[in-house]
Amino acid sequence: MANSDFPSTSVITVLMPVNRDAQYVSEIAREIEGRMKDAGREYELLCLTTTIDPGVTRQLDEARSLLGHRIRVLQFSGVTDEGAVLSAGAEQAQGSVIVTLPARFEIAISEIDGLIEAVEAGADVVTASRKTGATGAASRFQSRLFNRLLSVAAGSRFQDLASGTRAMNSKVLAEVPLYGDFHRYLPILAQRLGFDVQERPAQQHPAAKPRTIHSPLVYLWRAIDVLTVFFISRFTRHPLRLFGGVGAAFVGSGSLALLALAMQRLGGVALADRPILILPVLLVGLGFQSFAIGLLGELILFFQARRIRDYRVSAIHQAPSAAYAAEELPSQS
Repeated sequence: MANSDFPSTSVITVLMPVNRDAQYVSEIAREIEGRMKDAGREYELLCLTTTIDPGVTRQLDEARSLLGHRIRVLQFSGVTDEGAVLSAGAEQAQGSVIVTLPARFEIAISEIDGLIEAVEAGADVVTASRKTGATGAASRFQSRLFNRLLSVAAGSRFQDLASGTRAMNSKVLAEVPLYGDFHRYLPILAQRLGFDVQERPAQQHPAAKPRTIHSPLVYLWRAIDVLTVFFISRFTRHPLRLFGGVGAAFVGSGSLALLALAMQRLGGVALADRPILILPVLLVGLGFQSFAIGLLGELILFFQARRIRDYRVSAIHQAPSAAYAAEELPSQS
């Protein structure tokens, strides 16, 4: 962690990933400055950038001239995913409460006060759920569908996982592993580790733009992410349950097909010229391969179990020691 210019317990650290598409860095920095000054909070803004685009550099220079020592720009090279950037930024954070903001207008800046207060009151992660704003029917539909699929996959009930505005205790980013695009699913990953995750409704920023309709490739990646979240949330400790279930389905369907073909052969139907015989054999083979993958996963977990820590101790409750209890007993004359 970097040397601090402020007492860490009184500082709010704002992490803002900045990519080449960022257009409003200086405007957002100005709004953050006004909001924090009105609330009487000490803060720092860390801009995490992976680009050297001249337009973005100009905006960062404007933000630095406006905020002075309250802003730091972390330039990354060889890093493209936002998850790694956020983790690296958290290591440089000076505050005990971290706020993540996208480099675009998303929610009204005044709404982050409620998120910070909820963390100060004891929550570990508080994410903003955007109220319906100036968005089209198509974008609202895709957002609801995406959140619904993720909620079913993870067994949670979040309304707006796509929101990038969150407040959290600094220990969350230190303990939750982030890589690739999995920063989007931080509330799910944090909840899985036992953190107290809350969601608060927040008003959209007046300048927020409608959520875009993406290319088909983006939706394919999101669908794969949903499957990954489903696996991580439910089967990381029991891979054989997933692969064994899939294998049982393959072996069962292949065995039934083989049984039907065997009955036809006993009835006098020739099978030598029927390609359908290949399909059940392939299904049975795939089923046993799936079983084998699940067993390998279980063996790896068995031998690595001591090194795996996918939980956290949130509190320790214990009875008073005997010496302390004796001191508390009333004296008898």
